[in-house]
Amino acid sequence: MMLLDRQWLYEEYLKWRYVFLVSFGLNLAAYIGYIVHVTYAVDDYGAIFCTSKTIVSGRWVIDFIHDIVCQKNLIPTIVPLICMVLYILTGIGLCKLWKIKKNSLAVLIVSLFSTYPYLLDVYNVRFAALSLALAFFIVIIAVSFSTIGFASSVFSIILFYLSLSTYQPVLGFAIAAIMVQLLLIAIRENFSIESIRRCLRLLARYMAVLIVSVVVYLILTKLIFILFDVPVNSRIQEGFISN
Repeated sequence: MMLLDRQWLYEEYLKWRYVFLVSFGLNLAAYIGYIVHVTYAVDDYGAIFCTSKTIVSGRWVIDFIHDIVCQKNLIPTIVPLICMVLYILTGIGLCKLWKIKKNSLAVLIVSLFSTYPYLLDVYNVRFAALSLALAFFIVIIAVSFSTIGFASSVFSIILFYLSLSTYQPVLGFAIAAIMVQLLLIAIRENFSIESIRRCLRLLARYMAVLIVSVVVYLILTKLIFILFDVPVNSRIQEGFISN
């Protein structure tokens, strides 16, 4: 698999190191306040002093993150740096998916994505920031491997499951990334009949992987709830009642 191929990793490093370093510098300028001025939200205190129970929201992966972050005392300064790297790598994943070749355009895309106001706001809750960054990073890898072959599709389904078990809203990000990719393919080939057919074939394969991934996530989450006698999150209950 490419992710384990040292030669491929080295070639990717040489190809994207300029984009990574420039984007990291811009991110450091944007997030410097969160690194030198340590603040905590209510959820951060809860994460430090209480046992994490995010499994009730179908996000069991966060419990593992909670144990790593709190036991190693990484929240104050290390978490923002880890998040920066994960968001930059996710942005580079977008550029690879969209076949962006110019470094200047790649830096623009990666920097705009990694410093997007929503992501910046999440840094107010440092514990949530790490979970969200990890979910984005996992899901862009899942999208990238979705249409290569059967084995890669199975690998993608596993990654989609892990990303949804970390932070479910990244599913919308994955769909948006796919739609932009298909649009760019059609534009580059002047909306030719062949390009439209290719886009439809890719869309069908993407949708198959996404649908299977969501079904697997729902089934396994339900099984986890039953096996471990997990109560439904009160906010979920309120949502069903209000709707």
